[in-house]
Amino acid sequence: MARADDDAKIQAMIQRLGGICKTQASARNGVPMSDVRVNLAATLKESIDSGETTLKDIKKYGLIYDYKLKRNGVVLHGSCDVEANGTIDRIEEN
Repeated sequence: MARADDDAKIQAMIQRLGGICKTQASARNGVPMSDVRVNLAATLKESIDSGETTLKDIKKYGLIYDYKLKRNGVVLHGSCDVEANGTIDRIEEN
């Protein structure tokens, strides 16, 4: 039962922190939120799916997201690190 509870909490954190990344990427680039696509970083997603990264880890280290948006006809890719409390540690476009 504990694992199911943790899975639900992890999913909720992924959604909440991903929304924070999306909001920041949108504001930073002056585009509507509907133009920003945010995904959990692939290696982190695999680690969570396999159980290697736990709820405790996420609370300690936060999550990393990749995002993609279109501004003035140009597609930009970026990433952001979001602490469990919602603070953005780093956001950058590549």
